[in-house]
Amino acid sequence: MEAKLYVAGETSVVKASTVKDKIETALAGLVESVYAKLGYVKHNFDSDAELLQILSNQNKQMSMGAGMSIYNPEAVDEVDQFLKLQDIKMLPTSMGDIQRRFSAIPYGWREIDIAAVVCTLVATQKVALHYSGSMIQPTDKHIPDYLRRRGEVDKTLVKFKVAPPTKLIEDARSLLKEYFNTMDVPSDEDGLIAYILEIITGERDRFQTMLDTQYASGNYPDKAVVESGVKLCNDILSQKKDNIALLKKLVSVEDALLDLMEDMADVLAFFKNQKVVFDSAAALYRAMDAEKEYLQMEKAAQQSLYEIHQILHSNKPYKQISRLPELIHVVQTAYRELLNLKKQEVFADMDAAMKEIRQTASATQQDVIEMASKAFTEKGEVANKAQSLTALDAMKIQIGNLRQQYLKSLMKTEQPEVDVVSTSRAGLCHTAKLENEADIDKYVADIKAKLMSALGDHDVLHII
Repeated sequence: MEAKLYVAGETSVVKASTVKDKIETALAGLVESVYAKLGYVKHNFDSDAELLQILSNQNKQMSMGAGMSIYNPEAVDEVDQFLKLQDIKMLPTSMGDIQRRFSAIPYGWREIDIAAVVCTLVATQKVALHYSGSMIQPTDKHIPDYLRRRGEVDKTLVKFKVAPPTKLIEDARSLLKEYFNTMDVPSDEDGLIAYILEIITGERDRFQTMLDTQYASGNYPDKAVVESGVKLCNDILSQKKDNIALLKKLVSVEDALLDLMEDMADVLAFFKNQKVVFDSAAALYRAMDAEKEYLQMEKAAQQSLYEIHQILHSNKPYKQISRLPELIHVVQTAYRELLNLKKQEVFADMDAAMKEIRQTASATQQDVIEMASKAFTEKGEVANKAQSLTALDAMKIQIGNLRQQYLKSLMKTEQPEVDVVSTSRAGLCHTAKLENEADIDKYVADIKAKLMSALGDHDVLHII
């Protein structure tokens, strides 16, 4: 232990119990003599997650009040002073500049600890980070990359923040409170900006979802209002690169936002309470449009359909929608009566057809009667379920065709040499107004002429 110890070329007296301790103490002194400000960093950081904690104010050693307590305050002050000098000289300062300066003599700080100091300045809202001309929000999860990654640090600028005017912040907060009906709006700049970006983005997405879902499924009122909401939100968000520009844009569209709020109240109430009856009226109108010929003599139903159309195509139908159930009832009642009458006609046609078939059939043709009965029974089941006058009219034609087919099969002669022809009774008679015997004679003569023409050179004429 009698050996002399030289540090930086000079004899040094080091009190220690072992050679190892003496060497370590001497080296520590040597480091301190070179990196005089290394001791400013007393707390070391180890991960990007810790940097994100600082930015989210979750670091337990940081409070944003007047008695702020932060990690490595001397290091924070040192970087702060450097930025102020750069600002005075009007020199841009990149994160690469800061990393190179504070990792060199007399600092010797680690890269991650330097990044933590800058994060602290961001969290205390003294500086802002800019990348590619845009301000990086403190909530950006990629900030550790901007502060540490070799390819990014020289592209990331660190600037002193220009605080928005107090009135601008208060005007923005007041507008947000009114529009979103809330009192919980942050008062600090970073918190307010993050709140605006989150809530306006959410509002924009909500409007777009309405367009993609509700409006995609029907022709509903005030689609233009929702589209304007998407555009207005996008206009506000277009200024997100700069905090002051964002706040100014928000305040400048106050009237448009408040008008949108009033208009959207009607839209939201419509989809919550009125859409079901609106859809019912629209479905009824579409169905009746295909059946309008049947309603020509139903004046009340026609008037109700006209009023339904007017409401469905109104720009602001909300106050009139309450009338739709009664208008729907008027149309449905009239149509139901017509439907019942038409069903009675269908069943009457089937009964008449079966009666003719039974009267025409011989004792040996009972199998034809059974086939016809089965066919008409099936038609009757379909007619019972029919909800359309058009379908029932088509069924009347089908019943007439079945009647003719079965009657023709019954009238087939067992004598092949007999030439048999048939004609429809519907073509023999026509609508006429007969006022005297002469009119009757002429009408009968017309029928006779048609019958003779149909018989022609045939042996037998069957009227079916």
